[in-house]
Order: sequence, then structure tokens, then C-alpha cells
Amino acid sequence: GEEAFGLTADVTHVGRGIAADVRLDDHTVSARHAIVVLRGEKLRILDDRSTNGTSVNGRRVDEAELRDGDVVVLGRVVLTYRDLR
Repeated sequence: GEEAFGLTADVTHVGRGIAADVRLDDHTVSARHAIVVLRGEKLRILDDRSTNGTSVNGRRVDEAELRDGDVVVLGRVVLTYRDLR
């Protein structure tokens, strides 16, 4: 099923752990998997030393700027970024 998450904070922690702002309940997602940073108009995703990595549009990244429609994969979880501003 689909679920939507708002990314309005300057820093959003994404992962499986209870400390995550956005929790993804999947064993392939690390407790602290990624960090999404909003700076001005730019939104960036940073891999937080995860076990299974972070990819954007099929390319494994340590850090990447997100654009509308980008497909982000954390472990086995597939997310699509939508810019609703």
C-alpha cells in the first residue's frame, strides 16, 4: 500500500528505529538509514551509514539532491519524491 510522508522540517531522520522521524517497518531498512535535509529550496538525501544503502533513480548515493519524481530506494523500500510546494 501507499503512504505519504510530509518533509517540512529542516532535518528528517528516516529509518526503522524508534528515533526515526519517518519510520519504515522493513528489515532491509537500517535503524538510522538516511537523513533528508531541507536547505532553502533544495532537498537533499544523505545515506546515514546504512547497511543496505540508499539509491536515487537506480544509482547508489551517499548524498543527492532530490527532484520531483525521483525514485528513492532504502533497502527494499521504494519511495517516490513529490514536490508539492
